[in-house]
Amino acid sequence: MLFALGMHWQGLAGVPRRAQVSASAQQAAYDGMNIALPKLLTALSGGVLFVAAILFYTVLIRTLLSPRQDDPESTPIPTSEAISPAGPTLHGASLLVRRTEPLLALTFAALVLVILVYGPVIAPMLANYQFIPGQRLW
Repeated sequence: MLFALGMHWQGLAGVPRRAQVSASAQQAAYDGMNIALPKLLTALSGGVLFVAAILFYTVLIRTLLSPRQDDPESTPIPTSEAISPAGPTLHGASLLVRRTEPLLALTFAALVLVILVYGPVIAPMLANYQFIPGQRLW
């Protein structure tokens, strides 16, 4: 989010994308833009990204080079016990648990929520659609 905020503010100030502002030959053009804070945010987020990449590759390489443990008893796998007394048949469970247990019910609920959220936005777009061919770039 930090990286996006700095780049967004620079874009709003008029800095072109993919421009190396600090090494530009036209430095005077960027001096009047008041982009010191967005440049600082972008630089800080670049440092955070660099540290994250170093840590990621350190963990990856150390994981690949570490000795493998072949004894499954030495590596316990944590498990949890069921909190609900419903049992495997869900006979003692509440009605809500029995209705939302199947994956199909949860998928249907998610689909209904998506339609409720995006429907008011997409419906006018489809109702006022203008058939305009796209621009050919070649």
